Amino acid sequence: MKKWLILILFWIWNPIQSNGIMKYSVYSNIIDSGNDVFSKMSAENVSIVPRKSQYDVNEEVSIDFYGFAGNAKDWISIAKSGSKDTEYITFKFLEGKTSGTITLPGQLPGVYEIRGFYNNEYTVRVRATIRFGQSGEAVNISTDKTNFNPNEEIRVNFSGFPGFAKDWIAISKAGSADNEYITFKFVEGKYSGSIVLPGLSPGTYEIRGYFNNEYTVRTRKSIQVGETGLTAKVICTKSGFAPGEEIIIDFSGFPGNAKDWIAIAKTGTVDNNYITYKFLEGKTSGRITLPAQVAGNYEIRGYFNNEYTVRGRCEITVENNNLGSKLTLDKTQFTPGEKISVYFTAPATYAENAWVGLLPANIQHGSEALNDQHELTYQYLSKKTSGTLTFTAPEKEGNYDFRMHDTDDNGKEVTYIAFSVLPKQDIILPSLTLDKTQFTAGEKISVHFTAPLTYPENAWVGLLPANIQHGSEAVNDQNELAYQYLSKKTSGTLTFTAPEKEENYDFRMHDTDNNGKEVASVAFSVIPKQQGPGLTLNKTEFLPGEDIVVSFTGFSGNAKDWISIAAAGSADNTYITFKFLEGKNPVQSPCRLNQQVLTKSEAILTMNTRSG
Repeated sequence: MKKWLILILFWIWNPIQSNGIMKYSVYSNIIDSGNDVFSKMSAENVSIVPRKSQYDVNEEVSIDFYGFAGNAKDWISIAKSGSKDTEYITFKFLEGKTSGTITLPGQLPGVYEIRGFYNNEYTVRVRATIRFGQSGEAVNISTDKTNFNPNEEIRVNFSGFPGFAKDWIAISKAGSADNEYITFKFVEGKYSGSIVLPGLSPGTYEIRGYFNNEYTVRTRKSIQVGETGLTAKVICTKSGFAPGEEIIIDFSGFPGNAKDWIAIAKTGTVDNNYITYKFLEGKTSGRITLPAQVAGNYEIRGYFNNEYTVRGRCEITVENNNLGSKLTLDKTQFTPGEKISVYFTAPATYAENAWVGLLPANIQHGSEALNDQHELTYQYLSKKTSGTLTFTAPEKEGNYDFRMHDTDDNGKEVTYIAFSVLPKQDIILPSLTLDKTQFTAGEKISVHFTAPLTYPENAWVGLLPANIQHGSEAVNDQNELAYQYLSKKTSGTLTFTAPEKEENYDFRMHDTDNNGKEVASVAFSVIPKQQGPGLTLNKTEFLPGEDIVVSFTGFSGNAKDWISIAAAGSADNTYITFKFLEGKNPVQSPCRLNQQVLTKSEAILTMNTRSG
């Protein structure tokens, strides 16, 4: 029987654009009339075989292939499972080979598809599924027990991790933020196994698992170290002490670590701040004596095992019935030889020879006689209850104090204020800046700041309504909507969230949270959310070659905002024709595009912000 071989050539439209030129591909079908057999490119014989179905993260993939057509640009790609057939992550041309082996780069954890194509086109001829990283089991951490002795090592079992080199497990204080931790260890690319973390002081903790050096907690487990229900008490033996009087404190309920400790700190400072302290040397209860302090309000704080979580506290006041003694400065950083205005208030009961002296900051506080030996310069108050004293900053760079004393006859230091002498180029002025001044409700706001090193831990930046009067830290404290402490940082960025109410606001910086002052501000507004861009047509069906009129609204007004026509189903970065809007941002305006002569009647309109 005679066989007829008929070669049929036909064009298939392929919506792939390269350098503005539409690509088309030619395919052939062979019909064997004798056997009535139809085969398209021998598709039933083409195959791709990965060497294994599961790979480690970023492990190179070896792929065997068979039965390809032999075109120079037959190709094999890796794509995310479920993605469009026109999408891929990486690929390699087969360079005319019909069979052989290629290697493709490894990928991040997940399920992927290996796809085979002919001759630079996007019809998938064969596909195979592979996985990188863990096999899909739930991530989990566990311990052999839930209660550990103080300083006992903690073994942590883990499974279901994706296999990044920097997957990690940490121990944190219970209730702390997810990006805070005490100790950690990388699991070094393992999917499962166990690690050992150092022992801890008594308390409640959380073991947390993370992927790839990031801070999203994937799994967590609570543990207890030491006795449960331990309640530490710090008892002030009286509420008021005189300047120069030692401070006696009773304590109980401590766990008995050698480095359990009690400290004295200024009221309102952060919990890791202190003036002086004493270890309890393994005692669970008893009495300690802390050094005398100058006039002011203080907090006595108890801690476990050399850490900074306050377990108990009480408050005291140090006063000598001379309340009202105060020193203030316009700023806390000066250059050598600069004039310094020192503002003071003092009780009328102070002696004629009450005085203010300038001293190095490292001189111990409290004793007027000791300060008298180390003062660099001084001035008497001469029975004045308020006023301004003018000093000259020392030539030597360093940290200094102005200190007030109630008399020059074996008196006491009653108050002080610190400052620094720095080279002019090192002076850091307080400042606040924003990337823009208008935000929508709920939008994240980056507040960039600089602050002098002399500011205490509790210097802060607050978000306030703009109509609150400027200047007073106490007034701002009563009206702030949100705040963050600077924590001794001299520069950085704080992230806030724009209020829901549309009006004018300020960010304001304050030199301390203890009756300080406002030192910098920056204004911004919360405005209504803008309506997004939109496109409309006067009809949806057009004749070949007919112009298409597009009405547009809500564009950003950039000179190169643009509207294009693209083939339906093509990638978002492909187009047939386009037009720039030339900075127009109208309520509604027409844009005329020339339709291309296509073999398909369906087309879509896309809007992009085009670079270049």
